[in-house]
Amino acid sequence: MLAQISIEELQESLSGPKPPKVIDIREPEEYERGHLKGAELIPLPKLAREMDRKYPNKHVSVVIYDDLGVRSHHAARLLRALGYRNVKEVIGGYSAARAS
Repeated sequence: MLAQISIEELQESLSGPKPPKVIDIREPEEYERGHLKGAELIPLPKLAREMDRKYPNKHVSVVIYDDLGVRSHHAARLLRALGYRNVKEVIGGYSAARAS
């Protein structure tokens, strides 16, 4: 089962001693309309290549999100297949953050 994290849990972890890397996997135009503070944009089609280049340490803590949580599920599975072991997806995606 893929690990999930709520917006509230994510906000708490970002203020901790080892905050996760927050990756927005949406398209650039979606990101420009709004994103989580501190999130890095890596669109889903570029995710495998960019993660390997930017974060070669497969034990890095990563939280990914999209708009509703559909694409992030696929992205989390992809990252797990690539060897990343500490991957979580935001429950409800960016929409959950806007609603809170």
